[in-house]
Amino acid sequence: MLEIDKTHREHGVDELTDQQMAEQLLDVSPVPMIVTASLDDVVLEVNSRATELFGVSKAIAGRVTDYCVDPPEYRRFTVVVRNNGRADDVSLRLRRSDGTPVWVLTYGRPISWDGEPAILCAFVDFTRHKEGKEPRRTA
Repeated sequence: MLEIDKTHREHGVDELTDQQMAEQLLDVSPVPMIVTASLDDVVLEVNSRATELFGVSKAIAGRVTDYCVDPPEYRRFTVVVRNNGRADDVSLRLRRSDGTPVWVLTYGRPISWDGEPAILCAFVDFTRHKEGKEPRRTA
């Protein structure tokens, strides 16, 4: 369990930097998330759930567009995040490391990562639904 105690700042003790706290929060999230550099799409951080979804290691290198079926589609997503301060429910088709396509709803927010402009992306996998492999639910 991740324990975050911000009281250490009141006492002048820097047990964890803000960056370390952000990395820990990102990693324990139950939602697949990545952090990319805002201007060049370089992957800066990948949480555990994203490594499972995309079949990559935490030491992933390269650009997120390397995992896009349609890279310009992702670039349009980042423009919306930068211009509007957010993007929600954007359907993207990405690829797992083995080349298998995965459909995701993507959510993005501009953030600062290690003092640099970045984008936090969260994903919801809806591949099975998109491909008709999951029974439709009725109300």
